Amino acid sequence: MSMSKASILSIFLSLLWLNACNHDPDLGKFTYTYSMESINNFRVDFQLNPDSTWQIGRYNFFFDRFDDKQAPQLLNGKLTEEEYNRFSKLISDSRLGEMGDSYGFDKEEVIGNDIVIMLSLIRGDESKFVSIREDSEEQFTKGFRALISFTGQFLDEKLADE
Repeated sequence: MSMSKASILSIFLSLLWLNACNHDPDLGKFTYTYSMESINNFRVDFQLNPDSTWQIGRYNFFFDRFDDKQAPQLLNGKLTEEEYNRFSKLISDSRLGEMGDSYGFDKEEVIGNDIVIMLSLIRGDESKFVSIREDSEEQFTKGFRALISFTGQFLDEKLADE
């Protein structure tokens, strides 16, 4: 009986260890950036800093050319603790650090006005940069899609307030 309890405990601890290896619940201090751009038309940038501050920049290159001036919309603020924890969990669940560097750029077609998403995650000495072309046929993980969706919702909310 004692041996079976030890076996069950050993299996349980092994499963906990495997789960810990697959997720990084403690991101520590990190900088996360997201940029969505239609080349020569528009770009939206977002940067989340280790101190929970954020910056958003929205650039409309198409209309700026007609006005012959740049008129970016720049915003900044600080995340609530709930927002920061949500971003931290989503970034951890996205497994961004395990992704390739680029998706959808293997075609020889000219990018033109395609939408390109660029992400980065910087933690200490480690950094990961990912670029995704809108017509990428890659099937991204549920965690990654949730991160992109939440980032988009956050941007929409902040930009709508202005």
